[in-house]
This record gives sequence, C-alpha cells and structure tokens, in this order.
Amino acid sequence: MHGSWLSVAAVVASACLLAPAASARDYEVVPYNLPGDFQLANQQRDVKAGYSLLEYVRKGDTLEDWDELFTFQSFALKKWGGASPDEVLEATQRAREQACPGATTWRMIARDAHRVVYEWQTNTPCMGYPPQHEIAGIFFGKLDRFRVAYTTKAGTIAPRDRDLWVQVFETLSVYYKDARVWGHPRSDPPAFIRDMLATGQWMVGRQGIAGIPLPPDSELAFINVSHAEDSLQFTRKNEPQAVSRFQELGRIAIDADFSLQQWYDQTGAKIQARQDKDCPGGYATKQILEEPGRIIEEATFRECKQGPNEQRITVVLQGKEDLFVWVDAVRPAWTDELQRKQVLESARNVRLVDYSEDELPAD
Repeated sequence: MHGSWLSVAAVVASACLLAPAASARDYEVVPYNLPGDFQLANQQRDVKAGYSLLEYVRKGDTLEDWDELFTFQSFALKKWGGASPDEVLEATQRAREQACPGATTWRMIARDAHRVVYEWQTNTPCMGYPPQHEIAGIFFGKLDRFRVAYTTKAGTIAPRDRDLWVQVFETLSVYYKDARVWGHPRSDPPAFIRDMLATGQWMVGRQGIAGIPLPPDSELAFINVSHAEDSLQFTRKNEPQAVSRFQELGRIAIDADFSLQQWYDQTGAKIQARQDKDCPGGYATKQILEEPGRIIEEATFRECKQGPNEQRITVVLQGKEDLFVWVDAVRPAWTDELQRKQVLESARNVRLVDYSEDELPAD
C-alpha cells in the first residue's frame, strides 16, 4: 500500500470535465475513486472528435517518468463506433499481439453485454516499456464508450492492491443524469460480492470475515468501494424503501499503530454527540463483548429525526491491515427477547479468518 488511501471522486464526459458535485447531467459519465496521492498529469479534450483523456500519476512522478498510471478515456460512439465491449477488447488484443508477439498474457475478470473488466501482464519489455501489469475496463453507455485503466511498471501488482483495484473496476458504471444507464452491478454483482453472497464470506487480500448472518433472499441495496473504505448494505428482496431490517458490512484500512479500543472510544464519542442531538427519545449503547481484536455492541435509537426507531448489533473485528464492521439492524425494534437473542447469537459467530494463497475464492 502506498501512503494514505483517500476516496476522491471525478467524473468525465466525452466533451468536458466536471466537478464531482454536478447533478442532473445531460451526458454520460463514469464516476470513479482514486487514492488521495494521485494527481492529474495530462488532460486532453477534442469536442469535434468526441474524445477525452485524463492521466493521473502518483505525487512526485511525471507523465514521462511514472511507476503507476491511471488512465481515463471517453469516445463518442457516433464518431468512434464499436459494436460491443468484446469487439473493442479483441481489437486491443490484436494490436498488442502485432506489436509484441507472445509477450502479453490476458485474464478476463468480469463481462456482460455492456462492459468487460480484464487484466494483462508482460514479463518482457514491450513497445519501449519495461514489464507491466494493467487492470482495465471497457464500458459502453448509449452515447459513449469509456476505457479506464490502472497500470504499474512493477511487473506485478501486489496481491492486496490487485484485489482492491479489481473491486473498484468491477463496480464502475456508466451514468446519465445521475441514473445508472445499465443494470450492473446490482443486477449482476461483481465477483467479490457474488462470492460473499454464495459463501457468506467477505474477503480483501488475505483477510476476511465469515459467518455473516444474511437474511434469506438478501439483495445488495448499496455499495461503495475505494482503497480507504468499503461498505455494503443488504436488505430482503422486494423490501419497501423504509426497510424493516438491513445489514451492513464495512472495511476500513488501518496501519500498524492502530488501537481498536481507542478507535471504538473515539468513534463512540462522536456518534453519541451526534445522536444526543438527533434522537430526543434516547440513544443508548451496551458493549456485549470485548476481547483482543473483537468488540460486539448493542445500540438503541428512539425518536430520531433522521430515521425510524431501531436496534442494532454491531461486530467490530481487527485484522492485520483492515478493520471490519458488521451491523445487523431491526426496525422499529426487536419483536421479542427471543429475536434479540437469535440476532446476538448470529453476531457472535461472525469471525475474522485468514486465507492462504491457495485458499482464496476464485473470481
């Protein structure tokens, strides 16, 4: 990992670059997150040609001398064409093979009718560059197609960094007027979400948690993925907007000096101060379990301005590089003591696990 990973949003259309706060956009965009120490090194825009390019490098690097490069391109379909993401990828593969025969290996990560996410790697110099490893995606909207890529000259992306970049790329989507143009990732969740739903396990790099008590027929309601923090929210299928039960799983990157109890105390104090104002009917917490690397808490929210009454069980697990936070919330409250005990028992079974390289779930 390189320094502090901060989530920074940027959006690009084929004709112009906009601030992240822009809304009701009348053209297609692909929002994405970058680590905080990336900086814009090159920007090109040709309105007549229907083409835009942004290139980012780490602070201290330049476009002429970089170790890591993030590239964003957009092409107006009327001017540039392209029948499908697969067709564009195949043309890219042919061009690279002609330039450097046999030098590149390819791997498909995710594919549907409107996108392909893939990676390629060279072990020998090619096209004047040293060995490289790239994760990239081709995304089709109705008006534009986009290519997004992360490239390193290190030869191989570190396993944990690769997992994080794959998650970011798998969750990219094309938007028009703040609405997703196509149905993924919710209707076609990324591989790491499919693995979680299928096996009850959330994994980042060599760590993860298991024993997640998802309710039957759960579906993904919210997702945010970045290098600093990930969050998923699940509800029952066909649940109304004011859901009666939801569950969340979050991951926060931590460093070697991280103190779980200090984080818990500081976070709890901030939440308490906020809820004292927001919940005139009362906000209360009770620590159920405290042991090295693990805390379980029960919280009650009453007469809150920002939402309905609810009760929550929260499990916090400290790993080597990440903090995992699992929340199981019931609205308006437990129907009876038996339900509370069942939810609490499920929470006790949520645990941190380590995966060896051979045991990593397949994409």
